[in-house]
Amino acid sequence: MNREAARTRFRLAIDWVCHTLWLAQRHEPELVQFQAERGSTGFAHYIVSRAGILPDADWLAALYVLPPSLVDHLRQRCLELEPASYLPAALDAGASALRRLCPETSGVDLAELARASRPEGELPQAWFELPSGSDRHRELLWAAMTLREARAYAHYQAATAEGLQPLELLLVSAIWRGSDAAPVQRLFRWGDEEVAAAQVALQAGGWLSEQGEMTPVGRSRRDAIEAQTDAHTERLLAPLSDAELEQLTVGLPISG
Repeated sequence: MNREAARTRFRLAIDWVCHTLWLAQRHEPELVQFQAERGSTGFAHYIVSRAGILPDADWLAALYVLPPSLVDHLRQRCLELEPASYLPAALDAGASALRRLCPETSGVDLAELARASRPEGELPQAWFELPSGSDRHRELLWAAMTLREARAYAHYQAATAEGLQPLELLLVSAIWRGSDAAPVQRLFRWGDEEVAAAQVALQAGGWLSEQGEMTPVGRSRRDAIEAQTDAHTERLLAPLSDAELEQLTVGLPISG
């Protein structure tokens, strides 16, 4: 496995582990039952399980991808879940799912990498400072969340440096990947008027053509954002030799 392939596998494995907690792409029974018991189905679970370690006034900026109106609408419901107790319980449920899905996987090596990462950004730092727990699957989930939030923060910072607002980044990224606005609206609940205004701003900024296609300049700028995001991951993994990196990545769970 070459270094680029190992880095890609590392990123995909981190996402896979985090999606276990968020119920993104998969709905593992341990988390489904947990939500049913706590009455937290939907975005309330996502908000608290991702950013519940921060004061609620900081959720919007930390989450970045959700519409302000949605966060405000769900704020009281999220607070009623009692984030200080909800988040550890959600992590325990996620660890139970990972224990079933990948019983032989250990989070020890990934946790060591996370503890050495010293991330920037309020949410990554909050995850970094959260106790990882003694269970190896709980440790795996903590490490994956810490490292993913750090990568997300680097990505958002790179987009901000290019002058993009959160919704504009989501739209540019969807088009860059060959999709359209539909997944952005379906997954993150941005409204039609908000999407239309963002598209106008992207056209005015030279990212998109009048037909809604990405311009060469826009593609180059989006490529640069991705390169800066990948550079963050490479700096994290740089202390590892090729053999150490391969050992780390082949031991991580990943979907087929």
